[in-house]
Parts: sequence; structure tokens; C-alpha cells
Amino acid sequence: MIVYTLGPDEEESPLEVDFIELRPDLTHLTTVSQKVVLTKQPPNSIASFCDISFPESFHQFRGAFPFVKWIYSFHGPFISYENTLRLLQKMDQNTPDLLKVCFDRISFSDYLELKPLFSLYKDRLILFAQGEECQATRILSFLWGARWIYTSKNGLYGQIPLKELLEIYQIKRLTRQTSLYGLIKGKKSPPSIGYKIYNPLFAREKIDALYLNLPVEENEVEKVLKSDLFQGFSITMPFKEIAYRLCKTLAPCATICRAVNTYVLGVGYNTDIEILKTLSLGGKRVAILGGGGVAKAFALFLKNNYEVHLFVRCKKKRDAIERELQLKVSLLDDWQSDFDMVIDTLPVYDLGLPIQKGIQILDAKLVPNPEYEKFPLFISGKEMFLAQGKQQLKIFFKKEFVL
Repeated sequence: MIVYTLGPDEEESPLEVDFIELRPDLTHLTTVSQKVVLTKQPPNSIASFCDISFPESFHQFRGAFPFVKWIYSFHGPFISYENTLRLLQKMDQNTPDLLKVCFDRISFSDYLELKPLFSLYKDRLILFAQGEECQATRILSFLWGARWIYTSKNGLYGQIPLKELLEIYQIKRLTRQTSLYGLIKGKKSPPSIGYKIYNPLFAREKIDALYLNLPVEENEVEKVLKSDLFQGFSITMPFKEIAYRLCKTLAPCATICRAVNTYVLGVGYNTDIEILKTLSLGGKRVAILGGGGVAKAFALFLKNNYEVHLFVRCKKKRDAIERELQLKVSLLDDWQSDFDMVIDTLPVYDLGLPIQKGIQILDAKLVPNPEYEKFPLFISGKEMFLAQGKQQLKIFFKKEFVL
């Protein structure tokens, strides 16, 4: 079920939801037409559920409101699995109908360890963390047995907005048997569009699968990557080289690139290079801007057949990459414009580099540099993403998809 938190300027919830949540700090309403969850306030005659903060008592209300169901909720820091279990046992002594635990935040690897709690408190536990980086915990809570998921118009408290919940995640089609796939990404990595493309595709193709963004810290990568709760992963910056080192087996494409962006059952692949296979480069000179995982993967893939030259922003990185790849690496300050193709993997726009108008440009950013779009031979980051995504889905599901 879907619980919709009303905002201060709303008086009715959308028809697609099952309950509305009335919070004292967000609404003045006392009568509504939908079923109601009252939060942080005494029960009244319109309440179907009343959310009382632990350790406040609600026994004094039970006699006067026999038809109200009770949610006992904790908001605070995550400490450990053992601490969470003790907390739930203490909360359950008051015999509420539902137990809700909302952490201020939690690392994704720690959240995965909490899954057994949903079996201990079957159909009674709602367990997630606040904040946009913890949105995956809200969906997993729902999949693992929570009675409902909270949403709102614009994503209050880190909630997933209703439109996104319904149209992108297709939340009503998901079950506890849904297969899980995820994007392992750095917390400061640029936004990804993968979940916006993959999840609606799964719904159209009637594939019982879900794709989630999973922002993690470096020390979590191995634990998440090897979790048996997921069928496969995408990996993006800055973890592609870490994933490469963690794989049991490497596909030839990953071995060449020394980086992994796709992981299934211990096998690492690199599909970033798929866009390069569609290009007609001839014997051209290629300049690659940047020294991250994608830049190095492209350089390694191209270096045996093309003249490849990398340009980076700092001297220390230049020297390290030159030793690692055995390629010509220069600083951007030493830019030369006599190349036939430029591949830009940098997350910045105003480099001020003179580039000849007749050359081919591949801009790896999802939001392209407006200056590059003026070039007649321009390939966008979205085209690059779709090419790699099509191959990634083929690896995940052993079939071709049209993106």
C-alpha cells in the first residue's frame, strides 16, 4: 500500500494512493475523505492508524479509540543490527500493530544486514532511512515485507515522489519475489538515468525485476557487490577499477579495459566501450580528456589500433597514468588541436580548448556541452549510455532489448 504525506498546501491526495498521512507540522486538516494515518498527534475519529513516537505511551487511548491501529515509531541513529533488534523487542512489548524504524541515515551495506528482521516481525515492520541517498532502503523495506511505503508530491524527508514511484519504479507491480539489480555508485557521482530507463522497460517487457541506485562508500563496495540479494550490478565512478580487482572472472572486454562496469555472478564485464565499436575511426589520432575509469578504459581499448593521447588536469595524475597505461599523457594546459577525434570524459564544461570544427566529438556527459553539440560529428553521453545499457541488459537477461 502507498501512504501519501500531504504537504502544507494540499487538501486531498491523489487517487492512486491507499492512505494519507497527516502530520501536525504540514497540514491543518481535520476531516478528509481518504483513510488516514495520524503522525505525532493524539488519535481522533478520522484516524485508521495513529503513529506514536517511541517511548511515548499510547495505552491511555486504546479504550477510547478501539478501531484505531497503532504504529510505534523510532526516529534516530543507526548503531548496529544487535541494537536494532533490542530496540524492536522493547518497542514490541507495547503490542503495537506496526513497528516503524526510521534511521537518520544508514550505509547501504549495513541496511542489507537488517533483512532478517523482516522475517522476525513478518508483515509488521517498516524499516528504512531518511535522505535522498537512502531512497533504496524505502523500496527494499516495502519489498521485504513492510505494510506500506511513504511518498509525497515532491519527495518530503527524502521520500520518493509519487509520480516517480508509480511511473518509474512501477511500485504496484513489485513483489517479494522481484529480482534485484543495482547501480553501485559513489555518493558524489553524477546522477544516473539508468533507473529511469531500466525500470519502465522491465514493466513493458513483463520482467519481474527492479533496478536501484545504490550510493556507497569505498569500504562498502566488496560487501554490496558480493551480496546474494542482487542478481547483478552496474558499477560507475569511482569504483570501476575496484570492481575489476574484486571479480572472480573477467570477460575479455574487462581484461582489456582493466575496469568493470557490469557484474553478474562473480564475472566482470565492461560495456562502456560499446559505443566505440559503432564508430568508424580509420587510422585516426584520438584525444581523450580525463583520467578516470572511462577515459582509461577507452584508451586501453583503442591503443593497439589508434594513436591515443590522454589529457588530464593535474601533473601527479599525469605521471601515474602514463606509467600505468604506457601511453602519452599530457596536461590540459599543453593541449594540441591536431586530432581527428576528441573523447571528453571530464565532468566540466568550460575548458576553453580550441577544437577544430570538422572533427568527431564524443561527449561522455549525460548533459552535453552546448559547444560540442554544434559539431556536425557529435555523439552524446546519452547515446553512449544507451549503447552500453543495451549490452548490459543482454548480459543480465541473455536477450536483446531496444532502448
